[in-house]
Amino acid sequence: MNKYFKSIGLVVGGIAVLYIVLKLILFILELIFRGVIAVFTSGVIYLVILSIIIYIFRNPIIRFFKSINGEQRYIRKPKPYVVYVPPSKDDQSSNFKNNITQSKSIGEEKLAQRTDKKVSGEDFKRDRENSGAQLDFINYVKLLSFQETTYILDTNYKDLSNKYQNEAGFGENGAIEFVASLLLMKYDPSTRYDIKKGIEMVFTNSWGAIDFSDHLDMVVHKSKVPYSMWSEVYRYLKNLTYIQSHPCAKNATKISVKYMEVSEQILTIRYTSNGLLDYTDISQKINIICLHMTNQGDYDLAKKGLEPLFFQMIEFFRECYKNRLFSNNQYWFSYFEVLSDLLMNLAVCEVNLGHDGACVNHASLSVKISNNPNGKMDKAGELILYALTHKGNAMLIHPKDLLKEQIPHLFSEKAKLLYDTLILN
Repeated sequence: MNKYFKSIGLVVGGIAVLYIVLKLILFILELIFRGVIAVFTSGVIYLVILSIIIYIFRNPIIRFFKSINGEQRYIRKPKPYVVYVPPSKDDQSSNFKNNITQSKSIGEEKLAQRTDKKVSGEDFKRDRENSGAQLDFINYVKLLSFQETTYILDTNYKDLSNKYQNEAGFGENGAIEFVASLLLMKYDPSTRYDIKKGIEMVFTNSWGAIDFSDHLDMVVHKSKVPYSMWSEVYRYLKNLTYIQSHPCAKNATKISVKYMEVSEQILTIRYTSNGLLDYTDISQKINIICLHMTNQGDYDLAKKGLEPLFFQMIEFFRECYKNRLFSNNQYWFSYFEVLSDLLMNLAVCEVNLGHDGACVNHASLSVKISNNPNGKMDKAGELILYALTHKGNAMLIHPKDLLKEQIPHLFSEKAKLLYDTLILN
């Protein structure tokens, strides 16, 4: 009997304990559930979700608030090497470079990385041709240290001078092409014969610097190096001041016959049988200057060639306008277009020479007096934008948008603007 009651007591006690445990579990679950509901109703979860959304779209939101605050735009990276060649009916126009080359070379950065370590001839003999097969030309050149580049220049120039008994001069710009040609021979061995032939012509006083430059153009076009990359290497080497101080950079030993012909053509101005200034002759002279000076990077010489043409055109216009010989006819339409081309080329020279104000004035006036302003708008906009922003300044409105508002619509208004701007002022 006692044993029976004892069993019943154990069963009842077990049920009681199980009931208490289940109650406790239910109590805990209820607390948890109430806590979750409290979190949702308190808005904390919405704050977390909002924070996640803001983080994902942070960049557009930042740009939006910056635009509200009037933050200035149109800060551009420098693009100083700009070439503008006006349209020409001459067959040579196909050879003119009408593109804007971008990106200032990082020569200064590489100069800062130089060390004082001297490179011997044995050190330089390590094979670069294997890397040349895998790299494009510009990166191949950039991998060469300052000591290696100068070693190539010094040893080759010394050997050539001894061989021909002549310390030939290429001029400052020609010296850069000379160094580039030495590097091109190492990068692309197929160019070796033609380049050596051109160098020999200079050291034997058979060619001038321009002849050598024209010869290199032909060699590059036949090589595996794109001409645009050849120009990039030229600009990169231009930052190495050692080249400008090297004996090879002295004035050219021989004046190119072509250069003498160019000078004679520029200095001779033609007039028509009616006593009018021959604008087609001036247009051809502008093309000659672009081809042989501006495109070769000699902006100072190009400016000196363009300015006499500019002054003669302005003087002739002044006399005609003052004496009421100016009229709205085809001659003056074409005259203004050639003058517009001339101003644009002067703007190119000024921006590359660091004369930002003159660049802005020339480029804007070029567009305003042109009978085809839309055709010059992009060039003028790039020039003005660089001139105004390359020192860290900024513009809220693109120069092209400003020019569109300032362009006179009538030809008589363009003539008056030209007269008031250049003659009265």
